[in-house]
Amino acid sequence: YVIRNLRLCGELGQINFVPFDLRNEEELIKAMKYSNVVINMIGRDWETRNYSLKDVHVEGPRKLARLANKLGVERFIQVSHLNASPNPTPILLSRGSEYLKTKYAGEIAVQEEFPDATIIRPSDMYGIDDNFLFYYMNRWRRSGARKMSLWKKGEQTIKMPVDVRDVTQGIVNAIQDPSSAGKTFECVGPHPYLLSELIDYFFRIIR
Repeated sequence: YVIRNLRLCGELGQINFVPFDLRNEEELIKAMKYSNVVINMIGRDWETRNYSLKDVHVEGPRKLARLANKLGVERFIQVSHLNASPNPTPILLSRGSEYLKTKYAGEIAVQEEFPDATIIRPSDMYGIDDNFLFYYMNRWRRSGARKMSLWKKGEQTIKMPVDVRDVTQGIVNAIQDPSSAGKTFECVGPHPYLLSELIDYFFRIIR
């Protein structure tokens, strides 16, 4: 029983790792052709020379959804962002967040290609080696004599971080519930916090 509980992967043939290029349709088809459920969790916080935010958040999901529909995949799950919006409120950026714009455009693209797709909109997720906690706890960000630059001292930013395991369970529940097809679900933690409160808590924990 101990070995079974600690096993990291499934039996031989249950888990296959298939490398693919998001721009290569043949490789995408190869990765999806035996699947009855496809979950797209591909995302990027910044652009690179190879991929723009539009490539990753809009064109990629559109291609995945179109090919999944063509292959007869039963369920398509698109993981987006809680604040995805066509016109996000400009705060630090005069034109608003391109990340949130492309996340929203990706939802629309998926729904156009796979009308019964389920959209999952999580807030900031925390877990092992996550980008939320480690972003603020990175030693380079907290190297300024226990000071950190935050918009309006973090006192006007509300966060509802959610455990990645809860989001995962929510995705599994959506897959198993046929009534979730074509719907959008927002996944947030049980409590709202000011960002300043969270930062103070993080610093108390790490002393």
